[in-house]
Amino acid sequence: FYGDTASAIKPFRRGLSLAKTIQDKWKQVVSYEAIGLCYSGRNLDTALYYFNEANKIYNTLNDHRYQGYNFLITAEAYVAAGPEYYDDAENCFFKCFPRLAAGRQNKVRLYLGAAELYFITGRYDRSKEFLDISLEECQILLDRQDHKMFASLNQKLEVESDLKLYMEKIYRLYYRLDTALHDKDLAFTHFMLATQWNDSIYNDQNRKKTAMMQGTYETESTQNIMGMLQKENEVKDLKIQQSRTFLFGLGGFVIVIIVMAWLFIRQNKARAEHKSVVLEQKLLRLQMNPHFIFNSLADLQSYIWSKDPVTANDYLASFSKLLRLILENSRQEFVPVEKEIAAITHYLKLQSLRYKDKFEYLIDIDDDIDEEHMMIPPMLAQPYIENSIEHGILAKETPGHIEVKFSLERDLIHIEVTDDGIGFKRSSELKQGKSPEHESLAMKITQERLLMIYKKYRKKIRFSVSDILDEKNNIAGARVSFAVPYSRL
Repeated sequence: FYGDTASAIKPFRRGLSLAKTIQDKWKQVVSYEAIGLCYSGRNLDTALYYFNEANKIYNTLNDHRYQGYNFLITAEAYVAAGPEYYDDAENCFFKCFPRLAAGRQNKVRLYLGAAELYFITGRYDRSKEFLDISLEECQILLDRQDHKMFASLNQKLEVESDLKLYMEKIYRLYYRLDTALHDKDLAFTHFMLATQWNDSIYNDQNRKKTAMMQGTYETESTQNIMGMLQKENEVKDLKIQQSRTFLFGLGGFVIVIIVMAWLFIRQNKARAEHKSVVLEQKLLRLQMNPHFIFNSLADLQSYIWSKDPVTANDYLASFSKLLRLILENSRQEFVPVEKEIAAITHYLKLQSLRYKDKFEYLIDIDDDIDEEHMMIPPMLAQPYIENSIEHGILAKETPGHIEVKFSLERDLIHIEVTDDGIGFKRSSELKQGKSPEHESLAMKITQERLLMIYKKYRKKIRFSVSDILDEKNNIAGARVSFAVPYSRL
């Protein structure tokens, strides 16, 4: 319900009304707290009202075993409201300590919340104290995982997933705390531990997706085999009938023609899908350009040797996130706009760190674009951005500027890449007589992908490349512009 407050509140209010009708105080408490959580982080006064209503019922029940959870979520609401409420949050955390008896998982959440509060208020000793307790509680829970404790294996996996997420948050806070205390070695150790837990969570998610895809594939394969066997039996029956009468033979001939037409259409579709997969694989190999990876690792090594762990950590984080996004996006026909923008952002950040003071960049997204729910074909803009850097900006003596713009045009999303480099004409002149470059091949494959998208969805796809001219008709840069269809989640 954190994502859609309006939709969540309505059933919770209905549940509260029913709980009052049957006079079930425990269900009233659950409903009040759920409604309060809907408003937490959005409207503090409203959230506090519902938390307080739940707290009143706790007092009438004279049962404090679960009242600590009420103080915990109240404290988190105060923290989300901002610095002026940090004292109130601290008071709620202290009220929570003697009352929270609803399992160690909530204790991990409590001590971690207190540690975060003390960190952002600059009380680092207290933050580390509570962070150590949170780590100890979480480690105990991870060590005690037993199938007998859960109703099903899925429940066990969900709890393990939550605990891994807590471990990642704990080590991430350790890293921030060590950085604030200027302990670079310990900060690097904790950053790597946080990254390992994050990778573990990512791998678990991939295993779940793989298991689901494998189950779907096996089901579809069984159905296809049964369908093929059925078709073969039908053909045999038709052949037997053909030997008896001309009429039955003519009917069998017509059926065979229909089947052949169906197979022909299916074969063409399979060829188109195969071509799409080949293009995606080619594009993935180009995106995972060995020269780019080698140069990135060399730059990372340089930061480590220069004893700049903060920049090295930042560079490593962006590099790993970029590779992960490339691998994820290359498997999908459509990805959310926010994932495409994240990949472009990490790529530009790495290139700007690599070519220091050589260029600045700006990513402009139209407010009408719903980045989370609108989906577009992935990895279309990156080859043109790479071309702008390698053949436009780096070829000029002064620093340059690159802008990537996303805008909404009815049922299309328009993407425009502009730079103030030497332009296409001058770049082509400099490349005459040389072998085809990586960027040229990447752009050719991208154009083929745009053509396949047009053939599949039958929607107009505009594409243009041009030099930018100043007032004196001199080349002042280059522009690549194209529009693609989008879908919604």
